[in-house]
Amino acid sequence: MKGFMELSYMNHFGDFSKEMQGHVVQGKIRSKHKIYHGIESFLESLESVFLSINDGKVVLQLV
Repeated sequence: MKGFMELSYMNHFGDFSKEMQGHVVQGKIRSKHKIYHGIESFLESLESVFLSINDGKVVLQLV
């Protein structure tokens, strides 16, 4: 197994950030998420995390 220290590459973060932002704007990179609405959906959203039902992020919107 081979790894790297992320802090060793901090000087490249600005360039990386600009390049990734361009990919997001072009639609090449997208975020997958499932939004659950209201506190009454808390248990359902938590269950989906533990059962790996969703691809991507689970968001519980309270407002």
